[in-house]
Amino acid sequence: LLGIELVAVPRDEAVGGITWHDDAELYAVWEAGQAQSGNRDAFLGYMFLDLSPRENKYGHAAVWGLIPGWTDPETKERQFPVVCMVANLSKPTPGRPATMKHDDVVTFMHELGHAFHGLCSKTQYARFHGTAVSRDFVEAPSQMNENFIWTPSIIKRVSSHYERQGETLPDDLIDKLIKSRKLGQGLFNLRQLFFGKYDMALHTDKYNLSPDEMSKLWCDLREQTSLVTIGDQVVGGQSGFAHIAGGYSAGYYGYLYSQVFSTDMYATVFEKDPMDAAAGQRYRREILQPGGSRDEMDSLVAFLGRKPTNDAFLKSLLG
Repeated sequence: LLGIELVAVPRDEAVGGITWHDDAELYAVWEAGQAQSGNRDAFLGYMFLDLSPRENKYGHAAVWGLIPGWTDPETKERQFPVVCMVANLSKPTPGRPATMKHDDVVTFMHELGHAFHGLCSKTQYARFHGTAVSRDFVEAPSQMNENFIWTPSIIKRVSSHYERQGETLPDDLIDKLIKSRKLGQGLFNLRQLFFGKYDMALHTDKYNLSPDEMSKLWCDLREQTSLVTIGDQVVGGQSGFAHIAGGYSAGYYGYLYSQVFSTDMYATVFEKDPMDAAAGQRYRREILQPGGSRDEMDSLVAFLGRKPTNDAFLKSLLG
């Protein structure tokens, strides 16, 4: 769809001859069909994959930009980006390969959206490369990518029985899976709204609260916003809310804000034909490539042909 290919780099040829663990793999990312050409202009960058769980490893899924891309102002040569995707997918066991639940694939696609944002971006300055966009927009490519794995033709394409090769998920099961997407959506979005409100409160007028007051605010806001209560008990749920101290300070609202953009992009451009190569190239050119080097609204207008609306997002909630 994006016109790129990944080529595994043998461990003894990896950059510096080093990966940090035997489970970590390194891939070179090229323009499709150009991996053997050696053409520097066709090379996009490197991606590390560290997908298996192990003791003391980061317990969630995330993508980090290790080296941003940029152009040397004197030589005009590119510094190629390096990204790393970390996840905790099941490992194979003797006699059985590793399998992925649909929810795992959704997470994988989300993080892959971030990774491709970093790999397909081409900016003059490192400051604006890839995911270095407004917090309002950074989750748009990742959440847009999730939609593909909720599409019947894509599910059929990527699913397979681990023993009976070529046997994909039956249509009736795919239909039930897709219908399940709306299950709990109301509570999920209220939860996201609550997280955003709590995050913003801590970083504005509630910045000077004591730990006990932070916990009380957590419980009060959760009950007011997400309609979930635990009675009079006060719990410090914020202690497990890593985003508020991990780069999303006063920006967690961006998940819901970005979802309006991501839903509009998918519904408008990809819904009818998810594998439309021309649409994929336009997405790469207008959304991924500029990174933060131009206003994100300008990128959206260039891609959609109009200003974004919340129509598709509301339809996804209400049907």
